[in-house]
Amino acid sequence: MTLSKTKSGKVQFVPLNAEAQELLRGFPAWEYSTWVFPSKTLGSHMDTYSFYGRIFCPAAEKAKLEPVTWHTLGHTFASRLAMNSQNESTIAALL
Repeated sequence: MTLSKTKSGKVQFVPLNAEAQELLRGFPAWEYSTWVFPSKTLGSHMDTYSFYGRIFCPAAEKAKLEPVTWHTLGHTFASRLAMNSQNESTIAALL
């Protein structure tokens, strides 16, 4: 996975394990876009507000994760990376 915009301003490349690759290939966009959540024009990613209302909130409700926010998931993601011995710069870049 390529992280083109990071806090350090440098491009970072993150290897994905087989499980993550398989999960991403399950998204319909895999076959026609470089973005996991493409915009309707396919030339860029989906707008943040559109993603939150159309994708994130319904998925959280379906998974019965209410009340959960994007911020909550960020903390969980960072904690799990730290528990798996990732260094602080990698965690910051991924966040």
